[in-house]
Amino acid sequence: MSSKSLSRRGFLRVAAAGVGSAVLVACGQPAATPAAAPTAAPAAAAPTAAPVQGDTAKTEIVFWWWDDVGKIWAEAYKKVKPNVTVTFVNQPFADSHDKLLTSFAAGSGAPDVASIEVGRVGSFAAKGGLVNLLDAPYDAGKYKNDMVEYKWTQGTSTDGRLIAFPWDIGPAGFWYRTDLFEAAGLPTEPEKIEELIGNKNGKTWDDFFALAKQITDKSSGKTSIVADAGTDIYGAVLRQAGEGYFDGNKLLIEEKGTRPLQLAADF
Repeated sequence: MSSKSLSRRGFLRVAAAGVGSAVLVACGQPAATPAAAPTAAPAAAAPTAAPVQGDTAKTEIVFWWWDDVGKIWAEAYKKVKPNVTVTFVNQPFADSHDKLLTSFAAGSGAPDVASIEVGRVGSFAAKGGLVNLLDAPYDAGKYKNDMVEYKWTQGTSTDGRLIAFPWDIGPAGFWYRTDLFEAAGLPTEPEKIEELIGNKNGKTWDDFFALAKQITDKSSGKTSIVADAGTDIYGAVLRQAGEGYFDGNKLLIEEKGTRPLQLAADF
């Protein structure tokens, strides 16, 4: 684990102990997969925990998440602040978001800390009442250079407030079966595959498609390099141009979606 990872985790512990509520950003998956790791987002609602004052204050922090991994955070925080009780509540994926939105509307009932899937950030930000994590006691701005830029942007409102703290990203890799590559007369070493399709070597989607065609042709049409062009081509190309379809209040369906859709269709 890198020192940067430790510093971000340290921030989460501090943020959880601060006055007020916060919702942390994580990397999540569909509602049908409740045990997914979060992609989350923003904060909101009136604080339900008393402020931590030195080592003698007795405080309870209520933490919602849809994955029991959250218990690890709670247990680790207990070691840092033994006088703070973290009450972890495992909510089903859909419920964790719906109940939180309901608490926003009611003005009460929100936890002190919650994780929200990143795709749901907008619906929470629109409700208002989110804590600005750039302010004290969070002072999250000092961690900005430790975070991948697009994730920081996902947690930032249009007026520049950090309403959600990102704690992970979703890096991707190219997985392949060496036996199928060998059957197609292709190299199997990772370095050689990188030479064929790696963008750091100046390769493009055309090079990827050429590799895909070679594998399909050699297998008489029985093997494809991707399972679903909608997800693996369209989704990947779309995100290369930046996350989401919005530029402020402007919806960029044609500008963002045309090239990815054409490439998916070509594939």
